[in-house]
Amino acid sequence: MTALVQSADAMETLYAPSHVGAASSSPSQHFNDAKFYLLVVIGEVVAEEHLKCAIADIEKGIRSWDTNLIDCNLDQELKLFVSRHSARFSADVRGQRILHHKSNVLETVVLINPSDEAVSTEVRLMVSDTSRNKLLILSGQCTENTGELILQTGSFSFYNFIDIFTDQEIGELLSTIHPANKANLTLSCPDQGDWKNSNLDKHNLQDFINMKLNSSHQHQVVFSSSPSHVATYSLEVEVTQLFLR
Repeated sequence: MTALVQSADAMETLYAPSHVGAASSSPSQHFNDAKFYLLVVIGEVVAEEHLKCAIADIEKGIRSWDTNLIDCNLDQELKLFVSRHSARFSADVRGQRILHHKSNVLETVVLINPSDEAVSTEVRLMVSDTSRNKLLILSGQCTENTGELILQTGSFSFYNFIDIFTDQEIGELLSTIHPANKANLTLSCPDQGDWKNSNLDKHNLQDFINMKLNSSHQHQVVFSSSPSHVATYSLEVEVTQLFLR
């Protein structure tokens, strides 16, 4: 998979994730302990309060990820993302953007105002990627009863998430992985509706992938001493500016 290192201002007019090529190749039967994958989904934002909530969700999700400075320096990696990510528009879904950067350690994808199809595609790519350590953050508005993330077109629900694991290719990949090498997926999502550990347990996903849902433990992520250089702050500013453009 070739890393994209382009100017953050270089926008393409078509939504065609440059990292899709990874899914078309034969899936690996081994997850790499030294690789990390961060996927952030920001649902429909129609008011400033929605944006503030989404930013808070992102920070909470990042701090729920059990990483350490030696394996993955999130401060350094997120700074690289902010300064070097590629950015693409969708020709079909107005306002949809995909931001992407891949280093030797962390691959980061941020979906802004995506369609339901785009979310499902990116989650599949994340699950099937060879990185062993994965974080999925679902941020933004959600429905009160089911907790479905509200998107420009449709929504993304707990059951849409489960459906991804019923995909034949995903199922075959996860079932061939040695139990000692199962992927670790941290899921930060709406803390309401169907997004519950009790629902997750019904589908026996833990037999194939180590999953944490809305971990209550907030890890102490080590960042630079100067607040102006804190990576999460930089990421929040970048996302905010994209919405204001």
